[in-house]
Amino acid sequence: MKLRTRDARLFLAILWLGFTTALAVWILIFNLSFFDRVESGSALGVDELARHHRMIFWEMLTLILSLLIGGAALFALILQERARAFQIQKFFATFSHELKTSLSRLKLQTENILSDFKSSDLGRPAVQLLEDLGRLEVQLENSLFLARGAGQSIFVQELSLASVISTLQPQFPLQITLKSDAKLRADIRILESVLKNLMQNAVVHGDAGAFRITPGANGPDHVKLEISDDGKGFAGDRTKLGQLFTPQGPTGGSGLGLSLAAQLLHQIDGEIRFVDDGPGFQVEVILPGEVVLPKAKAGGAR
Repeated sequence: MKLRTRDARLFLAILWLGFTTALAVWILIFNLSFFDRVESGSALGVDELARHHRMIFWEMLTLILSLLIGGAALFALILQERARAFQIQKFFATFSHELKTSLSRLKLQTENILSDFKSSDLGRPAVQLLEDLGRLEVQLENSLFLARGAGQSIFVQELSLASVISTLQPQFPLQITLKSDAKLRADIRILESVLKNLMQNAVVHGDAGAFRITPGANGPDHVKLEISDDGKGFAGDRTKLGQLFTPQGPTGGSGLGLSLAAQLLHQIDGEIRFVDDGPGFQVEVILPGEVVLPKAKAGGAR
């Protein structure tokens, strides 16, 4: 039924467009022909002028009514689509809240089991379950970001990179090294999502155990984060990295995480670059901000 309704709307839209265009072209040709006759000096009677006036009046009135009807229908469809988009966003918000709550409870129970059986073989399935739950949480966040699209709200604030890393570190089995801190102007959700995707990419597709971040200046008001891991790297076509739903090598990744990272960074005046230099997987993330230089130790003269 919905498919038939959409087909009917498409047919009516094509019919309206064809009718309006044909009518406008006819009015143009008719008036040009009439003006040519006037310029050539042809004698025009009163009856002929009156007939031409009536024809132009009704044709223009029909064209105006057609434009008004089409505009009103388009406005109604826009309102309908906005209401539908709002319902979808509301559904995803409710769905994500309930699912995140369930995931948090499951992670807490798994951590309790792991603490009880950490020294025995029974703890290994719990460790694997925690890793799978972490991946599921990242995939859920990616899907929600992708569903919201460009309509999501952006809240840019000054963030400490070290503080964000300390929050994310317990969620991944990685030895994370941050060379120096940086003050970034970004949305906290976007920054965490980008870093989570890069960390998960290192664990899942690279079997990495170490993750390094080296901030450096990139112009007067931007920071370049050189991010690398000690994993297997990427052996496929680097020109396809970041393309949505493109197979990313033998691990079977869909490219959603890297593609979403590029889209999200673009929304906060950022950028991601894929670097082919050395072992492991390396990227450069450009963000507004500045590097925090380590404070020199105070020393007094003796």
